[in-house]
Amino acid sequence: SSTAVPKPYIDAIAQLNTTIYAGGLFTLVDPSNGNPSVTRGNFVAFDASSGVLKSVQSPGYTDPVFDGQIRAVKTFGNSVYIGGDFTTVNGISRPRLVKINANTGAVDLSFNPKIKGGTVWDLAIWNGTDGSSPVLLVAGSMGKKLISLNLSTGVNTNYFDMALADPLPGAWGGVAVNRIAINPAGNRLIATGNFQTANAADMGKRIAPHLIGGKGARFAMWLEGTLYSAFYRAGPNLAESQASPQKIGWHRQFSKYSAGFYDGHAEYR
Repeated sequence: SSTAVPKPYIDAIAQLNTTIYAGGLFTLVDPSNGNPSVTRGNFVAFDASSGVLKSVQSPGYTDPVFDGQIRAVKTFGNSVYIGGDFTTVNGISRPRLVKINANTGAVDLSFNPKIKGGTVWDLAIWNGTDGSSPVLLVAGSMGKKLISLNLSTGVNTNYFDMALADPLPGAWGGVAVNRIAINPAGNRLIATGNFQTANAADMGKRIAPHLIGGKGARFAMWLEGTLYSAFYRAGPNLAESQASPQKIGWHRQFSKYSAGFYDGHAEYR
């Protein structure tokens, strides 16, 4: 804690091998060995078993410094992808999204998505339509609320082409996708957030506007097939498939493969 951040907190945690990477809004970290607090810029890495700071355990590593809040952390390969409200990392311009080297903490300069405005709320790795071409899925309140990026360069693959609109009356914030989850088979995705309609073009297969959401609902949509082929209608208590055969998802239930929403979770069945 500090006077700059009177109520520090962690918003996102990810693990790579034996290291935990945590991001949020904080300026000080208390080491597990009782040593004096150390300054950090909203991000810290530490050993999963002992709690020892990675910067102490691995002298070649330095925690990167973020000038704003972190909302999402995702690891893949030897890299850590971090999203949030920040604009610079270690003084380098990386608005809302950055890729760092997991062993050194250095910014990967080849990855530069150049996201303009909004907040990155969630990140996920998807293995692509063929199951062997991984991409980074980014959800948030940016211009495009759900995008797919090349893992090396940050270039938009333009896999998703949809316009989300109509924020829920009285809901906090503007139109956004707040959480995403992918099932183990890699052919379904749940996206939840603050919107009620989605006008989507399914790569020429399906072009139709659907009302998604309902009174009191926070469930947003299910995407099936190649993650982009069928939409569902959600009411206050359940989400009903518009495809055949139907699949049903209930509110306020929990699952290992789920996406959070304001009044509960969405579950794969």
